[in-house]
Amino acid sequence: MNEKSRKEFLDLLAKSDTKTRETSLPAIDGKVDQ
Repeated sequence: MNEKSRKEFLDLLAKSDTKTRETSLPAIDGKVDQ
């Protein structure tokens, strides 16, 4: 995942609820790239 996509993904996570963000952040740094 490139930096632009990562930033956009983090921006989307910032708008989501805390539980979703906690679940999704490990995936962004892991091997999940959809």
